[in-house]
Amino acid sequence: MNIGKKIIEAAVKVLEGRKELIRFALTQRGRKFEGWFKVELAYKLTEISTYDVKLEKKYREYRGRTDIFLSTGEYGCYLEIKFCDTGGNNIKGVLKDIERVRNINEPDIGFVLMVVLPPKRRTPKSLDDVIDRINKWKTGKLLQVNELSEELFIEDIGIALFLFGPYQSGKILK
Repeated sequence: MNIGKKIIEAAVKVLEGRKELIRFALTQRGRKFEGWFKVELAYKLTEISTYDVKLEKKYREYRGRTDIFLSTGEYGCYLEIKFCDTGGNNIKGVLKDIERVRNINEPDIGFVLMVVLPPKRRTPKSLDDVIDRINKWKTGKLLQVNELSEELFIEDIGIALFLFGPYQSGKILK
């Protein structure tokens, strides 16, 4: 599925293209910039793909809205985004989003993009260290890091992008 590649490609381009903004956001209390990233990512997806992109679209099967919805014409893709630090903060939010998108019915699919940023005053951990922590979460086979996941460095800031999915009808697709 090409859609996962496009999600990672767009995320890398957004993060690498806005180094100053990321550095600024990391110095702020709470470092809440998930909303900004969602808008930038949606816009970048419109630039580099042919998908019809919508922000905050309602789920078909249940209440709530997805962060980004991509339509290929044949199927839809529900994308949830979560920011975490390497200390594992906001992991419950990631697992909640995975639970939400894994039950999307055919022909649609779901992904969760977890963006891991280093916490203040700590050395960023390597991608392998973060993957080891993810593998220790007690989630059964529900959680599988997609091979498209990526680690990048913006100056001295380590950022890991983990893509979980694609999910469909309660299963992870291969």
